[in-house]
Order: sequence, then structure tokens, then C-alpha cells
Amino acid sequence: MSIDLEKVPDAPRGTILYAGVLLTSRHGKKHDLEAMMAALDWIADYDPDSLAAIGEIFCDTNAGDAYSAKCKTDSKKAIEYLTDIIGCAFYQTNDGYNSIDVESNNGRTWRDSDWRNY
Repeated sequence: MSIDLEKVPDAPRGTILYAGVLLTSRHGKKHDLEAMMAALDWIADYDPDSLAAIGEIFCDTNAGDAYSAKCKTDSKKAIEYLTDIIGCAFYQTNDGYNSIDVESNNGRTWRDSDWRNY
């Protein structure tokens, strides 16, 4: 039996609270958590009010740079804006993403992959 190293945790915890946002990596991968922290830092610099509206971000390690976020707002316009801001943050700090899915109690939005170098 072989071990899939992509699924072996390398962070002390797979879930952390950073800048008031709960961050989770499916397999507890340090690079997933670092990518999410960098994106939140970018958002904090660009639009601090947007950061306050994000409750959680989950990185689906199996899908490689696919992120799901939960918002603290139910405004459809705000959810669309947050989806764009989160996508832009991962584009700026991680060279892109496979997908961004943002949900709230009032619906969800989704963006397909966007990579700088492809």
C-alpha cells in the first residue's frame, strides 16, 4: 500500500482562525493555509470592509486551489462583489485558482479557474 503524500497533513492544525476568518484545508496542508492567509492579507489591504464580511474559507486540497467561502452577508450584490474580491486576492497572491465558490443564506456565486501563466 502506498501513501498519497498530498493527503498527509503537514500543518499543526488543518483549521485556523486568521484575521477573524476560519480557514480550513481538507488535508491539513500548510501551503493551503498559507495561500488563504496571504489572500486575506491582500483583502485587508485592498478593502478591509470586505474582510469583515467573510466568515470562512475552505481549500479543497483534492481539487487543487479550489476555494469555498461563507459570507456574513445575505446581499446578493455583496456576495458577487466578495466573489470577485476573493478571486482577485488569490490571483494576486497565488497566481490564480481552480474555482471560487461563495455562499450565504441567500444564495451562492461561483467563478471558474483563472491562472496568470496559463
